[in-house]
Amino acid sequence: MKPEPWVEEALRAKGVWNDDGVSRKAHARRCSECGAVILMGLDADRIGGVARADLAPLTPVAEALAVSPALGERATYRLLWIADHYELNSRYAIEREGSPPDPGTVDVVAAHVCGVPVSTLRLTRPVSQRTRAAIDHDGPVPF
Repeated sequence: MKPEPWVEEALRAKGVWNDDGVSRKAHARRCSECGAVILMGLDADRIGGVARADLAPLTPVAEALAVSPALGERATYRLLWIADHYELNSRYAIEREGSPPDPGTVDVVAAHVCGVPVSTLRLTRPVSQRTRAAIDHDGPVPF
């Protein structure tokens, strides 16, 4: 339903009009860049930013990989069913510690990055600059 023109003008004047149709209710839509199906909605009731999230629910390990600074430090969102719609709520460190993802109880999704689903993230062991000397088990004790 489109509001009356005067209501739209008043909302624009206050800076709260939303031309792209993003609201607190998360809706499935296609990513405008890669065409993947994502959830999009505001991530908080007040001062909410636009959240673009993949649909795949995360496990605790997948969430740890997603938020890892070494792998891009993605935002994660708790997916909540409220009355008749889904909402995306930003998760911060304290929420990740207190309520890890648990399918069916605590549904968590990661921010969408085109072409890089969380399932493809892998930690790699850093290459050491030093090489360790081989241990001689038959020689004298080194300490």
